Amino acid sequence: MTRETPGITAPVEIIRNNANIPHIMGENDSDVFFGLGYVHAQDRLWQMMIMRRTVQGRLSEMFGPRTLKTDELMRRLDLYTLARGSLQYQNEDTKAALSAYASGVNAYLARVNSEALGRGAPEFFLFSNEISPWQPVDSLAILKLMGRATGRSIGRGSPARPCLACSARGSRARYPARHAGNRRRRTAGIRSIV
Repeated sequence: MTRETPGITAPVEIIRNNANIPHIMGENDSDVFFGLGYVHAQDRLWQMMIMRRTVQGRLSEMFGPRTLKTDELMRRLDLYTLARGSLQYQNEDTKAALSAYASGVNAYLARVNSEALGRGAPEFFLFSNEISPWQPVDSLAILKLMGRATGRSIGRGSPARPCLACSARGSRARYPARHAGNRRRRTAGIRSIV
């Protein structure tokens, strides 16, 4: 299927293989990043919007009081403001890539709205919140969020396990099995040293 989309300078070809994995080909980096933003929005719009709301500390606008602790933590960390401040320090190639990616996401959102494709993801039928346009800072903010989530396990000898809910709530009370295992591992390590 061929689709005319403003925002690219040359044709971009997006081919999906048998596993529905997109392969994006274009004549320049900007157009390829545009295509990447477009397919990410096609495939992961709900996840992208939830991660953006998480890093902004705005989950409770959708989910109510059960996510207040996570929102409080995210607002204390202020990762979104830090991302906004770090955007100016990115080199020109990075800024161009972030901008092209955001344009690709927004092109998909425009298509959803103009062609009445529902809400872009089935989960959005459950919520009436508007979907704000994607901005380059959104990508940086999510990168900071993912860095925080994965950085918590560095040096522990365990795979990365994002646990924002753990840090926002009384984690040992809410997830005793997860933390009990960590405690045993550390204790066992100390015994073997002594």
